[in-house]
Amino acid sequence: MANWKMNGDRSFWYNLAEQTALQAKEFKDCKFVMFPPFVALADVENALFEAEKNVELGAQDVSNYEHGAFTSQVSAEMLTGLGCSYVLVGHSECREYLGQPDELLAEKIEVAQAKGLKTVLCIGETLEEYEAGQSVQIVVEQLEKCLANCENSDLLAVAYEPVWAIGTGKVATIDDIKPIFAEIKQSLLDKFGSKGDNVALLYGGSVKADNANEIFSVDEINGVLVGGASLDATSFVDIARNA
Repeated sequence: MANWKMNGDRSFWYNLAEQTALQAKEFKDCKFVMFPPFVALADVENALFEAEKNVELGAQDVSNYEHGAFTSQVSAEMLTGLGCSYVLVGHSECREYLGQPDELLAEKIEVAQAKGLKTVLCIGETLEEYEAGQSVQIVVEQLEKCLANCENSDLLAVAYEPVWAIGTGKVATIDDIKPIFAEIKQSLLDKFGSKGDNVALLYGGSVKADNANEIFSVDEINGVLVGGASLDATSFVDIARNA
């Protein structure tokens, strides 16, 4: 999954989508999802359509309201109308800079899934929480609160992204990652029963081609959520190639 964040312009978005889709064609058993900025969704959707791709489109956030007088917000129905099948919910930057609490994220998931959007719930601890040995506790609490109203595991994926490893060049060690993903898996099984085993689990945090192989060595990990390396088509697709 490629999170472009707030980068690029119209020519950049179109070319990146087109080149990524063309290179991604060689991976028949891989699913690719792009999360461009809201204003790029239409251009990227056009590029992906013309490329006859195996790449799907997603949005970086969604309103917890269905419609109405909510200036600047974007509804789930608007996103599906633009060709989105995925949406990110709870990215650490939205939590930090936009002040989005778990209770709000639970509403977003409920509204998005009601419109058929597959929600990618992002969870993760800060450096202070990590150093205090609270990683598992924080991640499980976020998961439980955000999924309080979620009943459809088929429209859910979970991305664990330690906040201290995003854009810093630091990558959590395998010893850091394994117990976290084991707890996430168990929490999903506790909530959804056997269906929890089908929820895709992703790792995010300074993912690159040269560390992808090690990340995918963790049994529970099914994919990655990529930031900076997704802004270059070859760098992004090389993650799949190396893994």
